[in-house]
Formats: sequence, C-alpha cells, structure tokens
Amino acid sequence: MFTKPYSRQFLFKHFTTLILSLLLFFISCQENPRPRRGGMDPEQALAELKDRLDLSEQQVQKADTLLKNYSTKMRELFRKNRGDREVVIAAREEIQIQLDNAIEDILTEQQVSEYIKLIKERKERIQQRREQRRQRLEQ
Repeated sequence: MFTKPYSRQFLFKHFTTLILSLLLFFISCQENPRPRRGGMDPEQALAELKDRLDLSEQQVQKADTLLKNYSTKMRELFRKNRGDREVVIAAREEIQIQLDNAIEDILTEQQVSEYIKLIKERKERIQQRREQRRQRLEQ
C-alpha cells in the first residue's frame, strides 16, 4: 500500500539535473536576449548616431537623454494603448517626429543633413521589413 521513498542518490541525481538545466537555460537567455520589437534600443541608436554623425561629448549626453526619454514614452504608449492599433500608430509617429526635431536641434547643419539621410535609411529598412512580412504571410 505504501510506496517506497526515493533514495537519496536518486533525488540528488534528478535535483542536480534540474538545477543544471535551469542554469543553462538562464545563461542562454542572457547571451541571446529576445529581440526588441519596434526598433533598436537607446544604446544602439546612440552608438549609430555617434558613429554616423561624429557627435561631440556634449551632443552624446544630450542625445542619450533624448533617446532614453523617447524609449520611456514609447513603452508607456504601448502599455496604455494595448489593442488600440490606430492610437499607437498615430502617437508613435508624433513621438518619433518630436524626437527627430529634438535631435536636429542639438546638431550642426552638416550633421543635420547626415541625420536626414539616416532617417530616410531607417524608413526604407522599416518598409523593407513590412514587405518581407507581407510576402511571408502570402506564402
């Protein structure tokens, strides 16, 4: 009627296997984090701006603040408006325009022209991704 309790060796072996599996899982998650949806994170965007526009240290600090604020606004927008796609799209475009204008304000004329090129490239990449998604869905 009573079942025999598991031996210590059996329990230790399975517990150790479980712990090692969890450890490997968490390590793999840290090495390969889930990709962000909705563009690059503020650190990547700042690195791209710094490299492409040859920003001064003061410009880097201002751009960093602007990008972090943008990221916070976008997270808040998505959190507040889940399921309301039209509101998110309209507000996202407005927030992006505000960010672009604020970044242009801290740039020199030469940097602004390069930044405009960067914006065009970003829009082209977004359009290409949309087309690729549509093609995959049609298959």
